[in-house]
Amino acid sequence: ICMGGQGVCDAKETVAMNLLPIRSVNFVGAAGELKRVDADELKRIAGAIQNLGGSMLRTDLNQVKAAVKQVEWVRDAEVRRRFPSTLEVHIEENMPFARWQFANVVDGAEQSLLVNTFGEVFEAELDETVPALPAFSGPKDSAREVMANYQAFSAQLAAIAQRPAEVRLSPRRAWQVKLENGSTLALGRNDAGERLGRYVRAFSGVAALREVNMRVDLRYPNGLAVRVALVKPATPAGAKTMKKATTKS
Repeated sequence: ICMGGQGVCDAKETVAMNLLPIRSVNFVGAAGELKRVDADELKRIAGAIQNLGGSMLRTDLNQVKAAVKQVEWVRDAEVRRRFPSTLEVHIEENMPFARWQFANVVDGAEQSLLVNTFGEVFEAELDETVPALPAFSGPKDSAREVMANYQAFSAQLAAIAQRPAEVRLSPRRAWQVKLENGSTLALGRNDAGERLGRYVRAFSGVAALREVNMRVDLRYPNGLAVRVALVKPATPAGAKTMKKATTKS
């Protein structure tokens, strides 16, 4: 109970709050050392908390968490009080799994979107030390589904030593896979896994399927169509003709 008037009461409350000032803010990686989160940004947040006279009792931990989560590469954060004078912030970094592009965005448009290992889209700039990532594309809220199909497609293609470089889901929900050798597989809207299995089974027996930079249309009930770009010796460099082949599996 304060008996000295409102001004005296406010002053006493302020003194009580400052008896437990925040003297340090420690940032800890949830999985060890923080590799990509900007240390200078974290220092800026820590300095702002201390410069504002943050109190161990009054500082809103949810506000601190929200500020930390705005820093590039931070997926989640947990803030804890360590009395008498320390805030400890545990940070989970985003781990990049693939590049992301929303469907209907023009190829080559400037984007810095990535998909993490949870199938969540986030924005961050990759440096040159990161190995090449597969590219995903799809409508809003489809990243987790595209990632799941990428993993399923990868398992199927491993049987023929092929790997997907891109997996795309169109706004009409048609699947397309581009292989690392430049070939594109059109799987359509239904039974994508079954159609890819047809390609895998036909791969060793159809020479055209082992060419690079081709397009394979698997949207047929029981077969597939192959378009192979061939360069004739007599044609100028870069000139190509198209050959179409069909086969039944």
